[in-house]
Amino acid sequence: MGKYDVSVVCNYDSLEKNEDLTLAFYDKRRAELESKEPNYVHEVITALKKEYASDITVITQNADNLFEKSGMPSEDIIHLHGFMPEVRPLHSKKTN
Repeated sequence: MGKYDVSVVCNYDSLEKNEDLTLAFYDKRRAELESKEPNYVHEVITALKKEYASDITVITQNADNLFEKSGMPSEDIIHLHGFMPEVRPLHSKKTN
């Protein structure tokens, strides 16, 4: 992760204490998502969800969009730690 100290940019108070650095860190992570592709496991879980839609709930602690890229609708995924492609302005509940 280069110049970023995750203990500084990945904490509950990171935006309050280090707003510019934290935003730069996550902007870089979001930009990197564009070139990332789902792996075999994303594909298999997506296929299982399609076949057994009402029997499977997909819960991930990853904040990326690799399940979505594998073909799973975003409404079928629970992202526990947020979803990096959707951002919202500080102090707002609306996502962009």
